[in-house]
Amino acid sequence: ANSPTRGEGVTMPSMNNLLATYVPARSRARSIGAIFAGFHGGTLVGLLASPWVLLRLGWPALFVAFGALALPLLALWQRVTPARLALPPSSAPPTRTSAVIPMLLAQPAVWAIIIANFVNHWGYFLYLNWMPIYFNQVLGFNMKDSTLCSFL
Repeated sequence: ANSPTRGEGVTMPSMNNLLATYVPARSRARSIGAIFAGFHGGTLVGLLASPWVLLRLGWPALFVAFGALALPLLALWQRVTPARLALPPSSAPPTRTSAVIPMLLAQPAVWAIIIANFVNHWGYFLYLNWMPIYFNQVLGFNMKDSTLCSFL
């Protein structure tokens, strides 16, 4: 059986690597589109559902509810992936991580990606996390209206 402790974390870089390694080239665009649609769609659903859960059940219920929503996805992941993924053949000899990181950080393109991701995610999550609070505390909207305005 698969275990989340064995490296199946689906963060953006590992997700792209998994798709590039295990998804046929003709299906990669559709796969990445579905994953990003789920990523952003889930964020928007969470933004809309959070005030309802928060006002009726309290803030701890948010963690329980969204954690519970991940369980069917975990069950699906364990069902559709083999117990052990075969590594693709590699023609390059193994390299030491300590030698690769300085080489990567010396590349301007890597810094462009790092900065673009930082700016994008900083603004995206700052907006999603603080805009409803701003509408509520500064403009006097109730929590439901604050979230709806942020959603729009």
